[in-house]
Amino acid sequence: MATATISKCIPTFMEPKRRTTVRLHLKSADPVKSAVQSKADAFTSTLQAAPLPREFTQSPLKVFYIQSAHGLYASSGGYRANMSLARALLSNGHTVKMLAFVYHHELESIPHTEDTPLHFLPNTPCRVYRFHYNDMSFVALNVDDYRAVFKRHDVIIAESGYLEGIQTEFDEAFRVREEFIRREVRDHGPSHVIMNDPASLKATLDGEEKLAVTRIFIVHDCENLPFGPFQPRCIWKELSDKPYQERPSWQRLRDVEGLWAVSDAVRNYFIKHGSLSPKSLPNHPLIYGDDVESLPYYNNYTAEYITAINPGIHKGFPIVHALARRLPHQKFLIVASWSTTQHVLSQFRQLPNVTIIPPQKNIDTLFSKTRILLVPSLWLEAFGLVVVEALLRGIPVISSDAGGLPEAHLYVPYIVPVNKFTGEREENPELIDKWMVDYKVPEQGEDVLSGWEGAMRELEDQERYEEVRVLGRQKAVEYVKGIEWEGYEGWMRDCSEKNREQVAQMA
Repeated sequence: MATATISKCIPTFMEPKRRTTVRLHLKSADPVKSAVQSKADAFTSTLQAAPLPREFTQSPLKVFYIQSAHGLYASSGGYRANMSLARALLSNGHTVKMLAFVYHHELESIPHTEDTPLHFLPNTPCRVYRFHYNDMSFVALNVDDYRAVFKRHDVIIAESGYLEGIQTEFDEAFRVREEFIRREVRDHGPSHVIMNDPASLKATLDGEEKLAVTRIFIVHDCENLPFGPFQPRCIWKELSDKPYQERPSWQRLRDVEGLWAVSDAVRNYFIKHGSLSPKSLPNHPLIYGDDVESLPYYNNYTAEYITAINPGIHKGFPIVHALARRLPHQKFLIVASWSTTQHVLSQFRQLPNVTIIPPQKNIDTLFSKTRILLVPSLWLEAFGLVVVEALLRGIPVISSDAGGLPEAHLYVPYIVPVNKFTGEREENPELIDKWMVDYKVPEQGEDVLSGWEGAMRELEDQERYEEVRVLGRQKAVEYVKGIEWEGYEGWMRDCSEKNREQVAQMA
C-alpha cells in the first residue's frame, strides 16, 4: 500500500539540458587566524577558493555588492550564494567591493580601520569598519550597533511605511542609512550594484541625483515582496486600498535594470502576482564547491540518523514530528535553528527517538551520519540549496513539492506533496504566539503523512536506497557542471546595455 501511494508522488525523471561547461582550477584561500578560526575555515570551505582568472575581451566589471545577512560567516543560503557570485566575479578579473555587517569579534585577527561612527538615532553610534578579506575590499557596519536601531519593533514598522513613501518618526535614521549607501557607491564608482533587500534598492534608485550604475536585484525569497499572498501584512491605511502597481516598492522592482529570480518558482510568483518577469538564473555553481566530483560521496545506508534541518512550522514540523512518532524504530536528528521555536523543540524533546543539536559549522559533519535528509517545507521555498548539497554527496532526500524544492531536487525521488501555506492570515493570537507566524498553519492529513511514511519505508530496502543514492548523485553532478559561468556576466552586461539605451531615449 505504501509503495503504491508514494509512486504516484514521483514525477517522471527529467534529463537536464546538456550545455558546455567551463572547468576551472582554484587557488587556495588564505586562512583566517582568529578566535573564530574554525567558523571561518568552515565557512570558507563551503565557498572554496576563487578560481584563477580567465582572459576576457571586454572591459572588466566594477561591482559594489550590498549584503543583508548579519555576520562575516553567515550560514544563510542567500549570503553564501552572494559570496559565491562575488568570488566568481573576482576570479574573472572583475573588481568587487562589499558592504556587509560584521560582529566585532570576527575582526580580531583581520587588519581593519574604523571610520567615524554613524548616528542613525541620537546616542546610538554605529561603528564602521574597512578591511580586505578574500581578495575583496569591505566596508562594514557593526551588527550589534545596527540591530540596536533597525531591529527595534517600532523602527521595523516605520520602515515598512517609509519604503512606501509614508512619513514616519524615524525617517532621519532611514535617510542617514541611504546617504551612507549612496556615498559608498559613488566613492567606488561601480558599473553594477548588486543587492537583495528593498532598503538598499530604494537607496540606489531614489534620491535627487540618480546613481549612474546598473542595479541588479536578486530575489532569494517571496516574503518581502509588495504583492501576492505572502506579502507582509499591511498596517498602513494609506496603502490598504492602493493597487500594488501604485506602490513605490513595486515601481522600484519594475524600474531596476536587472531583476534576478533564483528559481522558476520565484519567477512564476512574480509573473502571477506582480505582473513582472524577472530573469531566472540559478545560484552560481561555486556555492557547491570548485570540483563537485571531489566532494564526499557517502554510502550511508547503515548510518544512524534521519535528519531534518530547522524543522519549524515553516519547514514542516507537523510532518517530521508525525514521522518520528509513527516510526519509533528510526532515530531522528533535529538541527535547531531560527524556525525551531521553544514550542517546536519541546514537542520534539518528548520523543525518545529524537536528538536535537545546534547548527553545524561544517555540513559534512552532519551529512556523514545522515541516512536520509527530510526537507518537508510547507512554505514557498525559493529553491533549496541543502537538497542539492545532499544529493551531491549521495544522501537520499525526501522533499516536499513547495515552491522551488522540486527544481532543487532535480525531479528525482522522492518529492512528496504536502498541504502548503496559502497566505491566509491567522487571527488567533494564541496560535500566532505558539507558532511565531501569522499565517494559518495547514493540516497535514493521513493522505499526506502516509505518502511520507511510504517513501521512508521504501528506502529501508537496501537495493532501492542504492538506486536513489546513485541517481541523485549523478543528476546533481550533471546539474552543477551544466551551469554556464558565462551566463551571469553576459546577463549583467545585457542589463547595462539596456540601461544605456533607456538613458539615451530620455536624453
